[in-house]
Amino acid sequence: KGEGEEKTKKIELKSFMDKILKKNVYDNEIIIRNSIKTKAYLFIRPLAMNRVFLNILSNAIQHTNKKILISSSLSSSEKIIIIEDDGPGIPENKRLEVFKAFHRLDKSRFSKYGRTGLGLTIAKNIVKGHGGNIKLYKSKIGGLKVRISLPI
Repeated sequence: KGEGEEKTKKIELKSFMDKILKKNVYDNEIIIRNSIKTKAYLFIRPLAMNRVFLNILSNAIQHTNKKILISSSLSSSEKIIIIEDDGPGIPENKRLEVFKAFHRLDKSRFSKYGRTGLGLTIAKNIVKGHGGNIKLYKSKIGGLKVRISLPI
């Protein structure tokens, strides 16, 4: 709510992600590698995309065994940001369901973590509002791979 009023700005993706990680990751046991190349720029609404990355990273941190990888690539029409972890992942037949509002795979986590099941719903709506897409896959390191594509 209210993010529609935010102005689009040109941001340097690696430093943007580094700031998010520096401000919000407190578990020194988790290895997070940000392999985004410098001088990768996007035109985004920074507060909104900060929320997207925070929601995804929060899920990855909660479910990872030890390792989270962040990377990006560029095609002729889009910038792709990938966040993957080595946790249990999400079964292929459940990957679309997790984008539904209030949906949680493990209902018992609500009381332990205070989760509402809105994080990925919000992330998807923000990414779509930027003209992009978000999809889930099996990670090459064993857990979940979140692929965000945004127009360049």
